[in-house]
Amino acid sequence: MTHRLHIAITPKDIDRGLRRTLWPALKAKGFAERTERVAWRRVEGNIDVVEVQVVGPDADASGCPPVSFSVYVACYPRFLAGTEPLVPARHGLLRPHYWHCDPFDRVMHKTIEQPWFRPFGEPPPGTMLRPFRLHREGLLRVLRRDVHDRPDIWYVREDGSNLDEDLQDATDVILSVVWPFSARSTIRLA
Repeated sequence: MTHRLHIAITPKDIDRGLRRTLWPALKAKGFAERTERVAWRRVEGNIDVVEVQVVGPDADASGCPPVSFSVYVACYPRFLAGTEPLVPARHGLLRPHYWHCDPFDRVMHKTIEQPWFRPFGEPPPGTMLRPFRLHREGLLRVLRRDVHDRPDIWYVREDGSNLDEDLQDATDVILSVVWPFSARSTIRLA
């Protein structure tokens, strides 16, 4: 009898999955530039942004594995160019993140049910520094602690068994708000 070893999924697995699913779909919509988790499309001086963020260190408060992720879409309108000095650039081209696009940004909501979020489901590590412990105690007072779903985070199981389903749902959701590429297209944020 063969037993399957438990292999924890890593952020690199998320990156590989994005290269298989989301990035080719966005490239077909005109997103010509990307990093591992951010893609940009330039249309008439505006910059459309799609950004994937893993939960990472917020996993304890969110109640999910650290490789679970959220997706943001945004538009950096040309009239903002030059007003924000901290927007990264590469080869002279701006590469804004979604937070540079405020108020022209939006978090995506998944369409699949995942009622598995359990905030603070594990006790804190005994070596937690006092400021972090106090912060955690404050969050315990204001955040839900029951098992529930979150529309803004795709829950990736620690073994990665649902990663393909999550990535396909995220791709479908993103494509539903990214208009077909044309000379006048931008991301619908309303």
